[in-house]
Amino acid sequence: MFCPFCGGNLHVALSYCGSCGKNIQFLRSHQDNDPETTTADDLIMKYFTEGHSYEVIRDFLAAKHNIS
Repeated sequence: MFCPFCGGNLHVALSYCGSCGKNIQFLRSHQDNDPETTTADDLIMKYFTEGHSYEVIRDFLAAKHNIS
């Protein structure tokens, strides 16, 4: 998800954009957390942007999401 004001990448919809400081609370209702529509690429990007290593991401995918 990206900030509609500055285009900054948002890992989760918080109250304010970390890049420009604008109020982005309205984005919470649009955040897609449905596990049925989350792809492996989405999960990899999420864990990567959280700063996890390749090995940890691989373990998360196998243990939490049954993806190998």
